[in-house]
Amino acid sequence: PRRSPLSSRRIAPPSAHAPTPTMSQRGGYPVGRSGRPAAQRRPVSRGPAMRSTGGGASGKALVIRGCTGKYAIINCAYEPRGSHGSFPCWVSRTNPCCIFHTGKSRWVVGKELDDGGKCYAFMQDDGSENPALSSGNWVICNERGDWADDPAIKCMETSVSNDPFVRVRYTLDDEMLKVGISSDAKRDQMWHNLDRNGDGNCDLAEVEAFVGQLCKTGVWPLWLGNETALERAYRKTLEESGDDDKVEKEDFHALLLNIFWFGKLHDIFDEIDVGNDDTLDMHEFHQGLDKLGIKLAPSAIEQEFQSIDADGSGEVDFGEFCLYIRKRMEPNPSDGTTEADNLKSAAQELLRQSGAGDAATTGSMVRKKNFVDFDNLEKKIKDVCAEGGNKGLKKMWKQLDFNGNNIV
Repeated sequence: PRRSPLSSRRIAPPSAHAPTPTMSQRGGYPVGRSGRPAAQRRPVSRGPAMRSTGGGASGKALVIRGCTGKYAIINCAYEPRGSHGSFPCWVSRTNPCCIFHTGKSRWVVGKELDDGGKCYAFMQDDGSENPALSSGNWVICNERGDWADDPAIKCMETSVSNDPFVRVRYTLDDEMLKVGISSDAKRDQMWHNLDRNGDGNCDLAEVEAFVGQLCKTGVWPLWLGNETALERAYRKTLEESGDDDKVEKEDFHALLLNIFWFGKLHDIFDEIDVGNDDTLDMHEFHQGLDKLGIKLAPSAIEQEFQSIDADGSGEVDFGEFCLYIRKRMEPNPSDGTTEADNLKSAAQELLRQSGAGDAATTGSMVRKKNFVDFDNLEKKIKDVCAEGGNKGLKKMWKQLDFNGNNIV
């Protein structure tokens, strides 16, 4: 996996709440706090060109069980997702996790394909078709921040899901990735472009201008800029989050998913809403599922319809239909938390525990900076450096090294 520039030199000190460890290129293995590789590299005799793809020779799905602690998120089923490089890969049906091969010597469970900054677990490749057939143990980062074997974690083959929603969802993976919905990094960049004043939220006018620019420049397809669908997606996101007038960062992924699905389903809804009353009865709902390629038995269609029609009126509106499809396709949107947010939270918690209390962190709130801020900071630093006997520098070091380990 690609290496983060800060992967082996962390500024945040060790803590019980350490963020997800990054992957180091030292020996091709993650490095714990001791700085030593977590495992010795073992050469794999079989090259990438000799490995079959497409979910293994049998096209099986995988399931992981037995992981405990903060990375128990990997306990779920993974559907075959074609290939990544010269190896098969799998994507979780429910959680933001995937299984892929680094192309060299190990299988990895990560948040995204080839994302070395979000590795949850890895296993040495012994030449087997997939990690379920490998004989080694999964290596995972424990609560102390050290990488260690965990024989309790098991990866097994299972049948590919028969859920038609799952199958349709995977046909749209490339499309969602292209518009940036499936990528943490792209979502974070989009949020920074949208939230230009840095107040941590956005209103409908800002969203409309943001989406309009993306569609105008060709970054997004034009159908995502449908004004009616866009406004409905925004209102439904507010309704879900419980906010009155603005969408906050933790709801941004849900907003993007709503924009995608409300835009994609707008034309389908207009076509199947033969009564032109902005609602669907059960027959029209059935037609909508058919157009999406979702084939269900009549009894299953009735059950799904009743799950949306909470008031028993026999009708569902456009927003309810779109939200239902979105949640069946993508049940767990991200809360917007990034690795930088995790590092900052851990550092602030240690500041509080050091005795300084909340007052120590009041100045670390994120806001837009200007040149006056940097001029003032430069003057303060020069004044500190000018103090005799390095008195000011020693005081600054003590404040910076708040856990007292003489390392920052």
